[in-house]
Amino acid sequence: MKLSRGVRMGQDTARQRLIEAGEELYAEAGVGRVRLRELNALAGVRNDSAVHYHFGSQDGLLEAILQTHLQEIGARVDKTTAALCTGRDGSPEALRDAIAALAIPFAEKLRDERGRRFIRIVAQVWGRIGDWQQQRFIPSSALAMDLIRRSARGGLPGAVLEERMWLITRFVVASFAARAERQDAVVDGIALDAFVYDVVGMATAAYFAEPPEGGFWPARWPAIREG
Repeated sequence: MKLSRGVRMGQDTARQRLIEAGEELYAEAGVGRVRLRELNALAGVRNDSAVHYHFGSQDGLLEAILQTHLQEIGARVDKTTAALCTGRDGSPEALRDAIAALAIPFAEKLRDERGRRFIRIVAQVWGRIGDWQQQRFIPSSALAMDLIRRSARGGLPGAVLEERMWLITRFVVASFAARAERQDAVVDGIALDAFVYDVVGMATAAYFAEPPEGGFWPARWPAIREG
């Protein structure tokens, strides 16, 4: 694999160089596919046990990478949800604003290289580490989530609504990760703000799809085969 750049040297501590090396390698090669010697080489660290010393393990390094960005994002989520969700009654517009309040702080990370790498890593971690709490790497807001629940299509069974919330959040994160793989501020003629608006609109629409109730399976659809 050819790396796009080396980690800067100079006054940075070994710990910070390992974090930046991990960002690059995990984003480019994939979480769980990076060897310690690759991390050490890119970080310019000679001690083979440096990752263990500073982070305990590669999973510890991964969490440190995420937390480096999540503190900033979490603060932004608090501000955007307070501005867009406070005192709102449930409605389709309020639901869209709640999704935007959660999504925009992540979208801002798409403006620089380290942020794009972080987004690509988050999308991988979502499906890889099942025993991590979602909120540990996807900053959320009880205010926004409550507004989403009150604004979604009426009559959705609780289990269907909760599954939609999980899947739609994953869709937004995966969409941002796909965008992060492209380097330009404008991709195929679509600027970042237009892209985010479109993703939020698609996510909003998903909350109003018809749920599976009664004889929901269309007769013209083929049955899902077993085996």
